[in-house]
Amino acid sequence: MPGAPSSAGWESEAAADAETGCWQAFNARVKALKRDVLALYYAVHDPRTPVLSKLLPWLVLAYALSPLDLIPDFIPVLGLLDDMLLLPLGLWVSYKLIPAQVMQECRQRAEEEPLLLERNWVVAVLVFVLWTAGLLLLVHWLVRQYGDDDLRPYEWAVLAGTGGVAAIVFSVWMISRLRYEARRRDEWNVALLADAGRVL
Repeated sequence: MPGAPSSAGWESEAAADAETGCWQAFNARVKALKRDVLALYYAVHDPRTPVLSKLLPWLVLAYALSPLDLIPDFIPVLGLLDDMLLLPLGLWVSYKLIPAQVMQECRQRAEEEPLLLERNWVVAVLVFVLWTAGLLLLVHWLVRQYGDDDLRPYEWAVLAGTGGVAAIVFSVWMISRLRYEARRRDEWNVALLADAGRVL
């Protein structure tokens, strides 16, 4: 019948709707995770939270604010493991250590007072050092296992070159990330000023 949609058209529209729904659900989960991290930030700074109860939350918060993950995002499936499993698990355990009343108030505060938290570059450097150490151990093993007698005397040069390349890549990435964070903070400040102007 003229003008009637084909079954292929319905299927493509259904697939597009499903993809949009998945993307919206993912974005909602990311926003909820950011609110949870901010609530934890407020909780560890609350004087009613016992000092011993702050230890694990501080570690979780430090890792959550690191711009470099222990499992990089570009690794298929595993790259999402820390964001979708390890970090929520750490947040959940941290919430159990903090008094319920404090946590409830901090969650409400995170909703009402959004705050752009600074990135934790100390943890990022530690993660880089761990990955570089693992890479150097792998190169050492490969040279010892598969390298011939002519290559082994130059193992130190191979290791130094590998470490140097890793340091250069990390430095370039860090500079670009710092520029991105500065732009993001400027946009955040402009948005806050705009909101303040609308309130006035």
